[in-house]
Amino acid sequence: MGGKPLAVFESGAILLYLSEKAGGKLLPSDPALKWEALSWLFWQIGGVGPMFGQFGHFHKHAPERVEYGINRYSTEQPQPPQQQKQQKQQKQQKQQKQQKQQKQQKQQKQQKQQKQQKQQKQQKQQQRRPLPLPVKRLLAVLEKQLEGRDYIIGSEYTLADVATFPWVRVLGLEAGFDAGELLGLDSYKNVKAWLARCEARPATQAGLKVTPFT
Repeated sequence: MGGKPLAVFESGAILLYLSEKAGGKLLPSDPALKWEALSWLFWQIGGVGPMFGQFGHFHKHAPERVEYGINRYSTEQPQPPQQQKQQKQQKQQKQQKQQKQQKQQKQQKQQKQQKQQKQQKQQKQQQRRPLPLPVKRLLAVLEKQLEGRDYIIGSEYTLADVATFPWVRVLGLEAGFDAGELLGLDSYKNVKAWLARCEARPATQAGLKVTPFT
């Protein structure tokens, strides 16, 4: 920059730098569309990248399978419904046993025991609260946004598509996260069509030859 070396880091900054160096390509000239594209670019940076990456780690790359991690980043509930139900039943059985034992103890301990039971109930209620479903929620957002559109902000291919495409594509690749069935990717019709359009672009094909990931 100005004859001096410049270190540009973080994917979003790098994409913006390359776009500017290429004369503003991949960003609309219309100010409103430009800011819409940038909004979706940062949506990818702040949501899709981090959440999809965490899901991919727990689903495919963790040395041990961690169900909580997989479900935390892919589905609405922190645990599979059946597993959650079983654990709830186990907790209830344990509590009933504890309550029976507590009744046999001295009267002076009952107040303390009731307080503990109340705290346990509050904790269970908090545990049952739905956690955010990052991957599926983000896919649903993208699916809705692509309704009636070829690309994320409309007919124009932008940095938002460039940044989002690899993360969505890797979800279903066998060499990637291999989670197409788990996430029900085929049900996201608009996303599926968008992926095909992005992948068919000559520039995308050229990029995949440089860094093959099939």
